[in-house]
Amino acid sequence: MNKYLSRLVAGLSLLTLFVVFHACNKLDTTTIGSELIPVVDNVSTFDTIIYVNVQNEAFTDTTRLSSNGDYALGTITSDPLFGTTTASILAQFKPPYFGAYPFVNSADSIIAIDSVVLCLAYRGSFGDTNQLQKVRVYEIDPNVEFGFLEPTNRDYPAFTGEVTTPANGFIDMRQFRLEKEIVYGQDTVKVSNQLRLHLDTVLIGRKLVNLDTADSYKTDSAYNTVFKGLAIVTDSTAGNPNGLMYFNLANENTGLFIHYRVIVNGEVDTAYTVFQFNQISAVTNIIKRNNSGTLLASYLNNGPGFDDKILLQTHPGGSYAKLEIPGLENMSNRIIHKAELIME
Repeated sequence: MNKYLSRLVAGLSLLTLFVVFHACNKLDTTTIGSELIPVVDNVSTFDTIIYVNVQNEAFTDTTRLSSNGDYALGTITSDPLFGTTTASILAQFKPPYFGAYPFVNSADSIIAIDSVVLCLAYRGSFGDTNQLQKVRVYEIDPNVEFGFLEPTNRDYPAFTGEVTTPANGFIDMRQFRLEKEIVYGQDTVKVSNQLRLHLDTVLIGRKLVNLDTADSYKTDSAYNTVFKGLAIVTDSTAGNPNGLMYFNLANENTGLFIHYRVIVNGEVDTAYTVFQFNQISAVTNIIKRNNSGTLLASYLNNGPGFDDKILLQTHPGGSYAKLEIPGLENMSNRIIHKAELIME
């Protein structure tokens, strides 16, 4: 037994010696002395600068926003680089369900429309928030073709029939984040980050209340024939607007709130119904740009040469840059550790 153990130990010793020797041998893969091997392990790393040719181009195709996106509203009147921008929101607000009348009791039992408030969930702003903006709301003509996720650069007929009340003045974007106390019947809630626009109680409120006589709430398609939605625009001639506001239509704080008084069991009671934007509502964000006389226009119309500046404006109707790197064509084979596009 001792003899076998001695042979086993000797075998393990030889195996260990072989492994150690073999491992040491792999570290020496060159025939030159270690003092001649560069510190970078025989690989030279260089920093190479290749110049880029640039051309500014304009977006000409159309785009659509998703139902969950943030929609722009406002006017920029004085941007020396990019010119003017106007953004309007067209959206359809639908009853909480179809197949039944969405208000308490029948239209005959609703004795008064107390208020109609269009609420939009505020998400942020761009530009000069110190400048006030005048917001107006119009009903979209039911005869106009208006559907789900319309392109952002489509032209619509001039809006008629303003439904905002005269009490709606200028909008101060700085006030959106302040908390406000709102009364819903017997309840009082506090809200913030919300634009609240009071609409005409007859042109919108009474119209939606009276739709039960035409069976307009039985199906979605029937409703679409009588109420296409609302156009929310800013008046570029009022004041000196120079910014954009962003709102999320799919947010729970967005909706068309109709407050009314109704007779229930022979007594007058207060109630409200919310028409909301949903995933099948007709919607679009109309964004118009005009860069005439601006720096961007001069670069877009300066011929086939290359530009010394890049001016980027978001889609739709914005601009992009086309880059050419002629130095890559004759570059020899090499390993690229890092490539960077650097712009000042």
